Formats: sequence, C-alpha cells, structure tokens
Amino acid sequence: MLQKYNVAMDWICRIVKGFLAVLIAATVIISFIEVFRRYFLGQTFSWSDEFSRFTMVYVGMVGGAVAYRYGELVCFDSLLNHLNQKGRFLCGIITDLFSLVLLGTGLVLSIQTIMSKGVRIARSSGLKLPMTVPYAAFVIGFALMVLFCLGSIANRIAKHKAEKSGKEDV
Repeated sequence: MLQKYNVAMDWICRIVKGFLAVLIAATVIISFIEVFRRYFLGQTFSWSDEFSRFTMVYVGMVGGAVAYRYGELVCFDSLLNHLNQKGRFLCGIITDLFSLVLLGTGLVLSIQTIMSKGVRIARSSGLKLPMTVPYAAFVIGFALMVLFCLGSIANRIAKHKAEKSGKEDV
C-alpha cells in the first residue's frame, strides 16, 4: 500500500515539474519579448509583469512542495549526523508532525482565503484573471505538502520498523 502511495506521489511530482517547466519557459519567453518591445519599440504588454509575478508564486509554492517531497529543503544535517538511529527517527517524526500541523493550518487558511468574497469577486488588473487563480497556488502547494508530509511520516515509520526488525534478526 505504501509503495503504491509513493508511486502515485512520484507521478504527481512529475506532472507538477512538467507544469512548472512550462510556466518558467513561458515566463522567460515573455520576458525576452517584453525586453525587446520595451527597448526597441517603446511598447509593453500590460499583463506581462503580472504574469511573471503569478508564475513566481506558483513556482515558489508548488515547486516548494516538490522540493519537500524529495527532501531538498533546508535541513540541519550536521545535527542529525550526531544522533544515533533512534534519535534521527524521533527528530524526523517530531519535525514531520510539527510540519504537518503548520501545513494543515496553511491549507485551511488558504482555502478560507480563496473562498472569501473579496477574493472570489476580484480580478487581476493586467491579465483580468479571477484572483482565485493566483491564490490557488497556495491551496495547491499546501495540499501537496500535506500529502507529501503524510507520506514522509509513513515512509519514516516503515523504514524504522524495517531497520529495527533487521537488527533483531542479527
């Protein structure tokens, strides 16, 4: 069951990375065109800066979730390296549980924000998008991080059990 969960989470990460790659490529292309238009034609698109800002929000929140999945966020390795196996396990579980509380809170608050009347009726000035679109980055990012955190806890427990049973056999 855990293996299927991990496969599904890896599949989601691949899709998210592809989506983010498209967003980043579009931002680079639009920025290049915008620089050309601004300096050589004296014109600008009214929506290009807004598109770049919204893209950065998605890359930060949703990309941060993918980084979390693969353990690529800041970690105090020097501290963990000085702990024994049980200490690393306990520190990891405590960190994951604390993260889960914070991420769950962020998810609830971001859903409340996106459902608020002010956000639902507002439109962005340049792209004329509903503001729920850029705010959805927070909901998506926090939701993915909660899923990945649950997976991290389950994987950490499974690994600890396997190591513990391996030691007992020796």
